[in-house]
Amino acid sequence: MENLSIGIKISNVEKLVEASQEVAKKAEELQEAIQRLNEVKLKLETEFLHD
Repeated sequence: MENLSIGIKISNVEKLVEASQEVAKKAEELQEAIQRLNEVKLKLETEFLHD
């Protein structure tokens, strides 16, 4: 089989890098918020009500 070549030009990579960095930052912020939610302790009080 003969060797074939293909040329590919990629442009606008900077935008992809910026968007990827923003997504990574937002994911880290979300993970921190989830951790804070996991650390919340709720106090629940109940009482019986009679008619």
